[in-house]
Amino acid sequence: MASRSEQTGDAPVTVTWKLRLVGSPRLTLGWSSADGKASELSYLMLPCEFQRGRARGLPGVLSIFATEALADAKDAGLLMVGPGPMRMATLATSLTQFTELVYFVQAKRAQEFELHAEKEKGRNTPIVSWAVSVELRNS
Repeated sequence: MASRSEQTGDAPVTVTWKLRLVGSPRLTLGWSSADGKASELSYLMLPCEFQRGRARGLPGVLSIFATEALADAKDAGLLMVGPGPMRMATLATSLTQFTELVYFVQAKRAQEFELHAEKEKGRNTPIVSWAVSVELRNS
């Protein structure tokens, strides 16, 4: 169910999106030396159904990038609209968290993400926080 929380002060109004994984995830591993700085360029592409409240689910893709520079980030990611009713979201994670996510997605133990984004103002909206529920199994 969607949760809109209007906070006091200058805090933005947030909207909650539930993303249910559908289809086959894709992992890309790479390396970049753009701008003379070498860095890892690895990401997950996850086909999802974006759900906000009781509204009809929308098709979309969640991209999760491994990065070494999270301390300077102004947001947790970006939610984008279009083309058509499609939604796209991009998240940045630490290398450690990315490795864990790859394992849990591959094992089908991470099936639903939750994104908290600012209320939409145009085609690109900052994501202020995100979470994923992971099924833990007894060995």
